[in-house]
Amino acid sequence: MTSKHTAITLALVAMVALAGCQAGVASAPSSGSAAQPASARSRAAEGPTKRPVDPLGSGTTLPRLIEEGYLGYNIVQWLDRYYAVPQGQGAFSEETARRGEYVSAEGPLLLKPKVEVRAIIDREQGADTSPTEPILVREGYRGYNLVRFEGRTHAVAQGSGAFVVSRRDQYLSAASYAELKPILDEQVTAEFERHADADPTTPILLEEGVSGFNLVRYGRRTYALPQDQGGFDFARIKSGGIPGALEGESAATLRAALPGRPPSTPGSTR
Repeated sequence: MTSKHTAITLALVAMVALAGCQAGVASAPSSGSAAQPASARSRAAEGPTKRPVDPLGSGTTLPRLIEEGYLGYNIVQWLDRYYAVPQGQGAFSEETARRGEYVSAEGPLLLKPKVEVRAIIDREQGADTSPTEPILVREGYRGYNLVRFEGRTHAVAQGSGAFVVSRRDQYLSAASYAELKPILDEQVTAEFERHADADPTTPILLEEGVSGFNLVRYGRRTYALPQDQGGFDFARIKSGGIPGALEGESAATLRAALPGRPPSTPGSTR
């Protein structure tokens, strides 16, 4: 073979090799990417998976346990409400919540007073199965023990000893705790106000958790402060810095003005 023929042959071999390399580069994945299986490519074509999101923005619709064993109930948050689930009824049920069978509220501070009432009502009903025997249904409520006897709930001052059947007509009482509580609250709070006025320069907490408010006596005036707004601050109240704060001559005048939830602007009642 002549040198000319040899040169042509080598040139042809080089061209074939170059073509093979170019074909391999074209078929290989680009740098920074990896080959995907068919199932992954199919999911990618369908787009991202959509998940339901609750109004609270927590990213889940699952119920969340907030507190366990509060007066025999578990406090559960689901979507935008809080529910009291009796511990003897098992786990939280969305269907039961939708039917409105749980005690519920928009926040735990509003729910707990309802749970307290419900728990005592349950005890009252249990006590009524033995109406001739005094049954303690609540101990130490604002300085009183609440005793169920003969279908009525009696307030017995803790310093006066045990409930005495022969003196039952001398106790403050009502047909139920739900009826007795506001009477007792008003009486005790009025007494606290009289004591607080002896030193009007010191803020005194009169009552806690009244429809989401704390009642505070200061300067011979009573203030209703939303519980989520922190402690008593007279300067903030007067400057309008505590949304929903109310002011009145007494807790009795304020109590009727309190909404089920804190209002959005400061106000005053006389």
